[in-house]
Amino acid sequence: MSPAMLAIIVSALALVGLIALAGVWLTARRSRAMRRFAADNGFSYMGDTWVLGDCGFHLFRKGNRRRWSNVMSGAWNGTTLVYADYQFTENQGRSAQTYVFSAVVTDLGCTMPEVEVTSRSMLGELADQIDAGGLRFDSEEFDQRFVVSSDDEPFAKELVDGDMRQVLMGTPPELHVHFGPTRMVVWGHRRPPATIGALLDAAAALDHRVPVVVRHERGVAHAVAHTG
Repeated sequence: MSPAMLAIIVSALALVGLIALAGVWLTARRSRAMRRFAADNGFSYMGDTWVLGDCGFHLFRKGNRRRWSNVMSGAWNGTTLVYADYQFTENQGRSAQTYVFSAVVTDLGCTMPEVEVTSRSMLGELADQIDAGGLRFDSEEFDQRFVVSSDDEPFAKELVDGDMRQVLMGTPPELHVHFGPTRMVVWGHRRPPATIGALLDAAAALDHRVPVVVRHERGVAHAVAHTG
């Protein structure tokens, strides 16, 4: 091997090492910031411990090498929720691609048909699983921003009522919401620690707006039917 080739190899290895060290440093810095956020807001910080499984969400079943990190739980605006940095990898080798998200999960307190609300700005990433047409509502502004899909259209219309649409219009851009079967997940591209609060605000507001009639018919009545 020529000295020039050896120098190239050594330089390449050094660069790879520096990139790896930078990744470790950035991960540690984010973890410290998330720990501070948890402590400042009365959350329990669990690190990489995730006990909820896939919750029935296809997001948590996609790809491979799935990982939850910076997991924390607590009450936010009156809603009990769990936050996590979530990532998964699709394909392997040189074609492998890793996706990283911020995700918030709440317990809906009832069982319901699944309904997805997707920002149209995310459709490029979700085209394999979302009907780009979706349901239509009586708000052109809402229809231009979101796609709503469900196998139970009447229920989806009931769930995404005028109040729910108003809340959705006030959420940060590029959020995806999956309601049901028993939980809700609100997720989007991984957010800086300083802006996590806005994502939690959105999740709490959406959880609050699950219409009372939906929670009654699908929650209390459902539980009575199964215990009677």
